[in-house]
Amino acid sequence: MTENGFSIAAGRFQWYTRKLNRLFSWLGQCQPSLLAKWFDIGVVISLLCGAASIIFLTLVPINTLFRSQAKEEQILKPVVSLLF
Repeated sequence: MTENGFSIAAGRFQWYTRKLNRLFSWLGQCQPSLLAKWFDIGVVISLLCGAASIIFLTLVPINTLFRSQAKEEQILKPVVSLLF
């Protein structure tokens, strides 16, 4: 499947193509400021999503541990997705 641009790994599915390379190359030559803005927006969105996931993954175990339930009832279970 990798020759078609698809790959499957543990916990992720990836699709990639080279069809848009000419478009981004042309944008970089004709409108370098647009390509720079595209990159900057991607960086900002990635940083915000990364920070939100760290906060979420920190608060979930904290809330689980400090709930007023009995300690015997609290069990953290990992969730594993098997794609193959």
